[in-house]
Amino acid sequence: MTQQQTARLAPDHIVWSVWMEDSDSWDGVGLYLDEQTALTHAAADYAMDEYRYPDPDDPDQAAPNLTWAKRYSRWCLADDGQDTGIRVAEAPVYRPATADEAAAQDAERARQEAEYAALPRMSTAEALEALANPAP
Repeated sequence: MTQQQTARLAPDHIVWSVWMEDSDSWDGVGLYLDEQTALTHAAADYAMDEYRYPDPDDPDQAAPNLTWAKRYSRWCLADDGQDTGIRVAEAPVYRPATADEAAAQDAERARQEAEYAALPRMSTAEALEALANPAP
C-alpha cells in the first residue's frame, strides 16, 4: 500500500449501541451483540438509575411504565409516555477489506459515477433563465 492509499474497510458485523442523549455520565452506555439484549439492558439500567430498587409491595412505588418506540433508525425509550433520552441503534463494525471486496467496492463506485455522469446538466445561467421564463 502506498502512502497515498488508505486502508479499505468492509463491514464485518453489527453491534447495538446504547446511549443517553445529552448525557456523558449515564452508566448504561454500552455495546451489545444483539438488539433484544441491548433493549433489555438499556431499560433495566434506566429503571435502576431512576427508580433504584422499587418495593413491589409498596403501592406508592409502582413499577415504571417503560415502552420502546422506533424513530427513524433507532429505538427510543419512554417512561410513562415521556422521552427518556435513552437510545439504541445499530452500529457496524468494520475490518480490512479483502482484495475481492475492494474490487467490488471499486466497481460499485464506478457504476455510481457513470450513472451520475449520465444525468442531464444545466448551467446556473440556464437554470435562472428557466425559472424566470417558465415553459407554458
